[in-house]
Amino acid sequence: MLPKSTLSCGAGAATALVLSLAAPAAHATSIRYSYVPLDHETVPAPYVANNFSPSAILDGGIVVGTIYDASFATEAIAVWRNGTITIGQAGSGNVVNALGVIGGASPSNQAALFLGNSTTLIPRLPGETTASVVDLSLSGLALVQSLNSSYTQTYAYYFAGTETVIPFGLPDPVFGGHMNQWGQVAVTKEESATDHFTRGYRYDPLTGKTTPLVPYAGDPTDVLALVQGINNRGEVLGYSYTNASAPSYHERVGVWNAAGVYQPYYYETIDTNALYFNDLDQIVITNPAFFGPGVGTSYLVPQAGTRLDLASLVVNLPSGLSLNSVVGIDDEGYIIGYASDAAYVNFYPFLLVPLADGQSNPGNVDVYGFQFPISIIQDLIKRFSHQK
Repeated sequence: MLPKSTLSCGAGAATALVLSLAAPAAHATSIRYSYVPLDHETVPAPYVANNFSPSAILDGGIVVGTIYDASFATEAIAVWRNGTITIGQAGSGNVVNALGVIGGASPSNQAALFLGNSTTLIPRLPGETTASVVDLSLSGLALVQSLNSSYTQTYAYYFAGTETVIPFGLPDPVFGGHMNQWGQVAVTKEESATDHFTRGYRYDPLTGKTTPLVPYAGDPTDVLALVQGINNRGEVLGYSYTNASAPSYHERVGVWNAAGVYQPYYYETIDTNALYFNDLDQIVITNPAFFGPGVGTSYLVPQAGTRLDLASLVVNLPSGLSLNSVVGIDDEGYIIGYASDAAYVNFYPFLLVPLADGQSNPGNVDVYGFQFPISIIQDLIKRFSHQK
């Protein structure tokens, strides 16, 4: 079994980094964040503010996600802005574009788009059991992740009422799809009986070509690649790493450039879970422990060769909490995710706000927390392609 191999549902995973590039900048340790709890608001019944699950963030710290009732049986779109949660239509929210269109799924797990008071259901593909919008461009082009009863993933474009399955032209199924504003899609190919290695690929709809994204060429022990995101320059975030049979495990976190050449940012010997990046080339590494005691640690890579414990940068992190899981970072450096207590029983949705040089430290904050049922965790794993 590979350290970063996915569940049979094919939901992505991993984390790796790179350390042989630039030396740490002198200003790196001056990075500071303020912890803002997302569970303090008053919301209408039957929903509970503590049960707000963030999943996407717009520049400036506007947070989109899903809110649940006390039993987690009812869910709705929710938007947190400046301390107020606005509840929208029934369903779950995964992604959002700058026009406020939210992509996600209906309560019956059908891919959907939400805007204002309207819900647009995206037709199911043949054999589909569940589906969700996992990326969304400013123009309204949606990337739909569709799963069948075997949890095999199929990806499709949806635009203006038309849905088109993406022809990657690969011999095996793919997982962990990500799309940029130009419709370029990055995925990872599943392992199979004839090909035991995961590989990354980038699909360009303008040319119809699928470009392989192979592991780091400078280390022959890097034999696996795992995609984690794609930016508007066509650069793909991901891992280059060894397999479980290697004498000692390592992974690199880095970016495949427009030519498909892997450029490492950080090298590490731990096995992390997910990566996120923004257009400032900041990378967040996260290693959640949802299923029981584990590491539950997140890191910031502000530049190549530098990895910082994210919790150490938060000036008012509530006592006893760890930054268990990051789920997004915007282009202004705002970060969202879940903190947890030491037992990994209670989870606390948070927003980290960058503090400017000279800005005074904020005061301490209280958190309320909630307990995720295992069924909700499993559902989140299926929805978010970054997760294992």
